[in-house]
Amino acid sequence: MIEKKTPAELKQMARQVLRGNYGICAGSLVLIGIAVMMICFMGEIPVAITMALSGSAGGFGMAVVASSGFMIFIIVIGLLEYIVMIGYMRLCYNICTGGERNLGDLFFGFNHHLWKFVRLGLLFIVLPQVLNIPVTFLRIVGAAAARHFVFLSVFSIIMTILQVVVSMYLLLNFSMAAMILVENPEKGLMDSLKESSQIMKGNKGRMFWLWLTFLGVVLLGYGSCGIGFIWIMPYMTCTHVFFYFDITDRAVVEQKKDVEWDGVQM
Repeated sequence: MIEKKTPAELKQMARQVLRGNYGICAGSLVLIGIAVMMICFMGEIPVAITMALSGSAGGFGMAVVASSGFMIFIIVIGLLEYIVMIGYMRLCYNICTGGERNLGDLFFGFNHHLWKFVRLGLLFIVLPQVLNIPVTFLRIVGAAAARHFVFLSVFSIIMTILQVVVSMYLLLNFSMAAMILVENPEKGLMDSLKESSQIMKGNKGRMFWLWLTFLGVVLLGYGSCGIGFIWIMPYMTCTHVFFYFDITDRAVVEQKKDVEWDGVQM
């Protein structure tokens, strides 16, 4: 049985392959950020007009239309970001495997079975909202029923904890579905979800711990007003790719052994 790598070893492999590739990774993220901001700006105009009309016209119907339009806008933006990040994952996958990499990889999700990635994105975007329905309902009822406010508040907290646990379990269970489709876009969506569930058996704890080890750099990224994520995102994504290789016992392209990173011999 092949010995599994530690988070430190996976991170070291990611740092190694990123040497000389940070330029294209950083440039890709900047382009993604500009594109998303432009889409958000253009999309906010009709949403703002609809909400303004609903406010001036009044009425419950217009308010529902405005709220629905805003929610659809949020979901569409989330899907676009998700599909573009699929392309970014493909770029990092090519870097990790020593394959050809270019900015065209960013359109991988749009050019390879787009609706398959749309459905996968909807799963991760809509599922947390569905799980949040009972908690939202309890909060509304608790606000209306003053006599049972304490009981409903406690129950709401318990349901929130359960929601977080279930959401995290499902996220970990299907976390490799996108990676599987990036590697083999011809595979069916349900097949990728089943395969992800299978290979993550016994590896959910390792994945969760790997996420926790990035907490420090993520906080630094937020502390730098998001600028630090230009370097952090490639680091995290390549580590994610190597974790996928590790749990599937995949051979990795042999890298140079004499590369140094931050003074550490690799």
